[in-house]
Amino acid sequence: MQRGTLAILLTLLLLLSGCLGGSDDSTPEAPEPPEPPEPPEPPEPPEPPEPPAPTGLWNWSETPAGPYGQKEVGNWVGDRVVDHLSINQTTGIQNTLVVLAFATNTTPPMNGSQIDDLLGEVRDWYNATSFGRVDFQFTVTPWFEGETTWAVQNGALKNASAAGYDLPSFDRFLTLWSGDSGSNAGGGSNMGLDEYYIQLDNGTSEWLTGSFSWAGACDCPYTLVHELGHALGLNHHGGFNGLTGWMDTYGSQADVMGVVSDAHFGAMYKARLGWIDAEDVTTITADGVYGVSVAEQAGAEAARIYLPPNEKGERWLWLSAREEAGADATVVIDTTQQFVYGSNQSVTIPHAFTLDATPETQTIRHNRDSHLHPGRSWTDPTLGLTITNIGATPTGAQLEVHLSDGGPNTAPTIASVNSIIEVVNGEWVASFEVVSNDTEQSELSIFWDFGLAVDHGQYLLGEHGSGASTTHTFASEPNHRVRVVVSDRHGGETWGWVDLGTFTGSEPTIGQINTNVDDLKVTFTVSNNDDEALIWTWDFDDNSSNHFRTPIHDYATYGTYEVTLRVSDGETTIERTTTITLTAPA
Repeated sequence: MQRGTLAILLTLLLLLSGCLGGSDDSTPEAPEPPEPPEPPEPPEPPEPPEPPAPTGLWNWSETPAGPYGQKEVGNWVGDRVVDHLSINQTTGIQNTLVVLAFATNTTPPMNGSQIDDLLGEVRDWYNATSFGRVDFQFTVTPWFEGETTWAVQNGALKNASAAGYDLPSFDRFLTLWSGDSGSNAGGGSNMGLDEYYIQLDNGTSEWLTGSFSWAGACDCPYTLVHELGHALGLNHHGGFNGLTGWMDTYGSQADVMGVVSDAHFGAMYKARLGWIDAEDVTTITADGVYGVSVAEQAGAEAARIYLPPNEKGERWLWLSAREEAGADATVVIDTTQQFVYGSNQSVTIPHAFTLDATPETQTIRHNRDSHLHPGRSWTDPTLGLTITNIGATPTGAQLEVHLSDGGPNTAPTIASVNSIIEVVNGEWVASFEVVSNDTEQSELSIFWDFGLAVDHGQYLLGEHGSGASTTHTFASEPNHRVRVVVSDRHGGETWGWVDLGTFTGSEPTIGQINTNVDDLKVTFTVSNNDDEALIWTWDFDDNSSNHFRTPIHDYATYGTYEVTLRVSDGETTIERTTTITLTAPA
């Protein structure tokens, strides 16, 4: 038994030694390890981005960032660049240091209470016009004395730093100064965010990032509003001078960035500042009826229309309703670029530009006459685009838009205009009716102007109405002409009139055409002694025309042109012609 047991154990050991690494030929050879994969080729390094143009201005291009032009931009000081997302600087708290400065040998023009009231008005205005989305928090320094008014910006900031104010902790800086001449008007500001370098009295220097504005210390809150608008990145809101056709940088009366007043920013600027949401702006891409609501109230709704780009880039028309005291809203048509119809004049600033919706009447700075009132149409003469205000309430308007009216169109005709006047409780109540027709069977819009006036050659819009029949109450017996405009909403428009009381129209009286030639630029003037509101139409013999009274026209080429002027009071049209020859310099 022992010998057998030992044999069995030996056999098991031999078997185990073969399993654990013996040379059994049946054991498969281990596979060779796979060759390591070739490392991937490194990606080509990206091309360095183009540096931003050193303009120091907020880039207002419509693309690629932000729904309405907000984008990261470089604001340059020399070769230094600071990147900021502009939209983040136009909402929320604006921590602003207000530095007070007055010239040596003068006294501060305002006390602390007056300064607080002034800045309170500014803060309230911004809170209201931004619908609570921006809040200027002002920290006010004591008055600092300086030697010159020109140096107050740098000197005032140095004084504030020496007095213990932590300048880098502020987002914006506003200097209120009093000049040595006693004049405190005017102001200025950089555009958007910037850097400012100051040399401190202790020998150190400091770079400040923010916006830097200055203005005269006076009871002028909307001057401060205007300058702080620049600090937010806004340029001026311009318009055409209705007499000359030339650009007026401050030409819009519907925006504080134009004529300085309490007017809100327009819808285009509010959208760019982030105060009107993207979903409240309709981009019009097809014919139809679109609603807009007044830009002065929260939830404002606007619309915009893309225009073909020109040499300066993309263009948009913005349509927004504006409040009218005691009346229905009107519509303002703004563009992101200004351009003169019938002229090659086109410049890059201001960023917002109000178009004249009633170009046949002259407006020096665009007041209510340039707005699109209920019943009126405006046509872009180069694209065939027509916009009609077909109805309005105090809070908004309905607009019928035709993006392109191709093919011929016949203007509507007026068969008759009638009026009946009754005296009721000491007032004169007039009923008006117009009978009109259109061969294309287009739906017609009708606008009434119940009181024309001319002041220093400028047309002033009076009371107005709309509809084929309407009434109007006069406080005194009317003895003047009432005009009516009938539009087919496709670019065709016809004027009619009815004379009230004992008024009798007379033929317009104008003199001959005078010209002032400066190379290809020609200024046209005509003497006029007629107090009526007249419609002026110029044909420059180069396939262009306009309605300005004393236009400045740029011709594209040298040559001889026969220029024709037609002047109408709605009843009688007179015509004048002149021939001009433009010769290239020797």
